[in-house]
Amino acid sequence: MSMPTWLMMQPDDAARDRHPAGQWRPDLARMADAMADRLAGEGHPFPRFAASVLAERGRLGMDRTAFAAHLGLDEPTVAAAVLRGLPPTDAPPALVRLALFDDDVR
Repeated sequence: MSMPTWLMMQPDDAARDRHPAGQWRPDLARMADAMADRLAGEGHPFPRFAASVLAERGRLGMDRTAFAAHLGLDEPTVAAAVLRGLPPTDAPPALVRLALFDDDVR
């Protein structure tokens, strides 16, 4: 029994590139700003820094473990920035570089 041809088809990257949605890129600053507002409302001490870290993690589509490994950090350090209010001034450079807001790193 042969397979239907649609099961053997491979995705066409050129077709994806031509599709209007293929040109869309998320506005990380806008997304981080909205997340920062929410984190601030929840009482996070450094909401804009935490939102920057979350926005980059989301852009990459990684879970916390993979994201920490990608940055060369341990998972508790990444969690501290997002969940426990690690000050940007005390954060490792790999996290500080993610800050989308200038006032986070001063």
